[in-house]
Amino acid sequence: MISLITFLIEPKKQRGPYLVIVPLSTMTNWTGEFAKWAPGIWTVSYKGNPNQRRMLQNELRSGQFQVLLTTYEYIIKDRPVLSKTKWVHMIIGECQLHYKYRYHLTWVHQTRVTE
Repeated sequence: MISLITFLIEPKKQRGPYLVIVPLSTMTNWTGEFAKWAPGIWTVSYKGNPNQRRMLQNELRSGQFQVLLTTYEYIIKDRPVLSKTKWVHMIIGECQLHYKYRYHLTWVHQTRVTE
């Protein structure tokens, strides 16, 4: 996934932003992998309590990031805020997307595509 995003950003000049959705249990690992293999890509790890996420939302509004790394649960909780960003691509990691999340992720993605 990291090599795909790096390929899209560098040779293909698709600067982002990219929405990367992973299970919470792997999010710390993904953050470390982005730092190790793609240190030039500005990545925001979107997690934490409501106050921490509100502070991150200010960073998102500024648009000064290329990848937003988050979980299925935070997508659902903060859908009104996250759906305002025009995502270049939504990438779902770990290939274990639960059926109950499909509708919500489709809604987040289609909201931006149809506006």
